[in-house]
Amino acid sequence: MAYLVHIASASEKAAPLAEKCRQAGWETQVFSQPAELLATLEKTLPDIVLAEYAFFPRGKELPESLSKAPLLIFAEEMDPDTRLEWYQRGAARVVSGGEDLPARVSAFAGMVLHRKNTVRRTRQTSVTYGTLQAFSLAEVLQNALLEKKNLILKIRHKDRDVKIRTFQGHIVDAVTAHLTREDAVLKAMMFPGGSSIIRGYQKLEERAALPASTLAILSETSFTRERVRKFLEGFAGGAANPEFRVASPQRAAGLPEDRAQVLELLQKYPAFQDLLLHSPLPVLKTVYALATLATRGVIAHKGEAEVVETFQLQDIEYIRKTLLSEGARSGNLVILGMPESGRSELVRTLAGFQKGSIKSVQSLDFVRIPLQGNLTLTVFGVSTDQNLLTVLEKISPGMIAGILLIDYRQKDQYEFLNYLFSRIIQLYPVPFVVGLTNVKGDLVKAVKEVRKNFNLPKNIDVVPVQPDSFPDARKLLYHLHAAPAEQGETHA
Repeated sequence: MAYLVHIASASEKAAPLAEKCRQAGWETQVFSQPAELLATLEKTLPDIVLAEYAFFPRGKELPESLSKAPLLIFAEEMDPDTRLEWYQRGAARVVSGGEDLPARVSAFAGMVLHRKNTVRRTRQTSVTYGTLQAFSLAEVLQNALLEKKNLILKIRHKDRDVKIRTFQGHIVDAVTAHLTREDAVLKAMMFPGGSSIIRGYQKLEERAALPASTLAILSETSFTRERVRKFLEGFAGGAANPEFRVASPQRAAGLPEDRAQVLELLQKYPAFQDLLLHSPLPVLKTVYALATLATRGVIAHKGEAEVVETFQLQDIEYIRKTLLSEGARSGNLVILGMPESGRSELVRTLAGFQKGSIKSVQSLDFVRIPLQGNLTLTVFGVSTDQNLLTVLEKISPGMIAGILLIDYRQKDQYEFLNYLFSRIIQLYPVPFVVGLTNVKGDLVKAVKEVRKNFNLPKNIDVVPVQPDSFPDARKLLYHLHAAPAEQGETHA
């Protein structure tokens, strides 16, 4: 291609450099004075200017006309600071040293011209700019697979990018913040919108594609979207992009690391789609973490009515009039159960919402909860092990009620717990209730099964509960009943 090259040099290097440029098929003009060059630039714009570094005074800004064409600076020797200075002043390339400086300058000038005139035009014609709304990522990947295309896709939504590369239609690489490979592709598939840049590339060989084929990833995308839809239906009334709030920070105690990570992120990005976008976890892990937090009552969507999670005035009056003896200002509520029954969780639930501080000694948890004025309730969580009766004897003064938690799954413990509870209700004539935990399925059937296996008085209720639910904990208090002095007829 016949490029126009201006050479700015007052030294003997100008002539051999001009000859090299002419050999490359370029038209050249040599200038020995800056004023002469600048005057010509006002009339004619060259394709490139090759200037010896001493041609322009140092420390001064280059004339505006020099910014309209690429500038290559050359010299026999040049220290790193001088090279940096020229790049900062706007040079496209700085060339120094070598046995044949004119040949080196000519070669580098050819590279600059090729990049400016050929590569840029090629990119402009082969790169496709679009949006995911107009042409979805799934459609792009399907088309690439059918036509066996080599593509580099860059997807951007808000402040997140995903880069995906296909070879002969198969995905060979994908990366985004925190995620790679299949997880990165699935993250991009969940983008509700965004822009895309797609360009082809040439390569004869490529490393192996991802373990999951493109069709498998598309199938996994459908499965993932269905799981997301079910989550939103179950926990957000089907809203496409609900906002979540932290409903009960106290219930967050003891969360696994991934759940705690999602909870922390939710406080910064309450909108579901933003949370999904910024989560470092794969899509489904993020959704499952949210589902766990919602089930546990840690979070709720902002359209959901807030659940009362503290004792109300009627609850305090109930405790004072029904459970405490006349004139008493304090009492002990004892929660019995094996470690897996949710005993400690129930203590935390009652303590957390009342801002009580739990203390633990071996298999005993206890907390003092202020109710109203100088009225207090002390909650003891006691393990149903061999030391139970000894511990009960020590805390029995002031005992006003008891809750036995039974883990429905641990049926091998039924016989021991039945014997133990029969002894306790004989020794301590206070109201009791049985809380049935870890029930999945038919609640009525589970209650009947427990009554069949336990020798319970008729007026002792069996109530299915979630130990980390304050409404369930509150419900237990209203099911407290004293066993008859003599155990008569029992339920089979």
